[in-house]
Amino acid sequence: ESLRFSAGLALSHPFGVEQRLHQLTDTLVSMPSEQLGDQVIRGLFTHLSPTMAFVPRRLPFLFHARSSFPRRPCDPIDRGGASGLNRRRAVSVRLWSGSVRELPEEGVAVNVEAMAGLSRGDLAARQSSALSDLIARLRIAGSPYWDTKLRDVGAVESIDDIGSLPFTVKKEFRDTYPSGMLAVPMGDVVRVHASSGTSGKPTIVAYTASDVAMFAEVNARALALAGATSESVVHVAYGYGLFTGGLGLHYGVEALGATAVPASGGNPGFQVGLLADLGADGLAATPSYALLLAERAAADGVLDRVALRWGIHGAEPWSEGLRHKIEEAWGGDYTACDIYGLSEIIGPGVASEWAEAKGGLVVFEDHFYPEILDPFTQEPVADGSLGELVLTTLTKQAQPVIRYRTGDITRFLPDDYGLPFRRIDRLQG
Repeated sequence: ESLRFSAGLALSHPFGVEQRLHQLTDTLVSMPSEQLGDQVIRGLFTHLSPTMAFVPRRLPFLFHARSSFPRRPCDPIDRGGASGLNRRRAVSVRLWSGSVRELPEEGVAVNVEAMAGLSRGDLAARQSSALSDLIARLRIAGSPYWDTKLRDVGAVESIDDIGSLPFTVKKEFRDTYPSGMLAVPMGDVVRVHASSGTSGKPTIVAYTASDVAMFAEVNARALALAGATSESVVHVAYGYGLFTGGLGLHYGVEALGATAVPASGGNPGFQVGLLADLGADGLAATPSYALLLAERAAADGVLDRVALRWGIHGAEPWSEGLRHKIEEAWGGDYTACDIYGLSEIIGPGVASEWAEAKGGLVVFEDHFYPEILDPFTQEPVADGSLGELVLTTLTKQAQPVIRYRTGDITRFLPDDYGLPFRRIDRLQG
């Protein structure tokens, strides 16, 4: 009865869904294991998931935590009588602490076949619902930043209304440093990343547990497009820490069900030895480091022992000529794919290249809505024309961004390549 009551609250309060789901979470984690049969939980999540865009990402972690990690006296959620936001934060950390290999797949399009199964009509409906919900939530966030930002914005009922929203520029991150752009209490934040701050104050980007799950999901999609499967061993040679690259791809590997080797950067001699010994078939690294590793493997005489078949390379500009050089350096049977992202949006995983249709980046537009505008008139350009990429985070919870002017120049590509998501050209400036 308690579980049914909490679910009813979540469904009947559209502007307090996150808070109501915290109540539901607290109810579920407090129930004895014998009362939480898999069929009961799965049925409840199936009932809730069509209603709220973030449910298919957040609640499966709860399902996994309750089914795979029965409560014991030493579990974090049982310590010290935590309550309110602090208790919910402990629960969020607990939900993310396990491996995600066994997560149920409802609502999460990770592999290529699942992505191809989406329709443009369903995608547009999701976008409209997500944008409307986002603006409604930001209006009541109690944030001076968002109150000012949305003061002159009228009703937003569909994705077609996105042109009525104001733009966001990078200066706003610095002006509101460190946490003025948050749309949730700091107690709901489970992770923070930051830029290097080489041009001034660093750009701080915050994530809720739901954001971390979405971050993993989009990177899992990117890896699948590059060639990864659940059987892959992926050598992650991006930097870990405040930089978003290493952790973003790492969690993507695990969300796909593959094996991550968290090598990070540096020590190329040791890394090529690991590549040979562990049999990695995929490499996640900057293009320049991917080439350096290939050259080091050849110099150390281990290139013929390396089984790499594909790589996902981003975080710095690179050309078709460098792509060819990397692929040849790894032996000619290697496919190098681009990945695009920005810390201000989420990190890597905003868009990625598909190995079957190289030359364009697939934008995961159920989470990141793309516009291409004339940078001077700020109006949409004609199909196929160059313009500035503008992005809106449709599903991000902690620190959403609306109509962010990336400064990156690209164009939309024809959409007859086999997937429902739009593609953009590789960036030209």
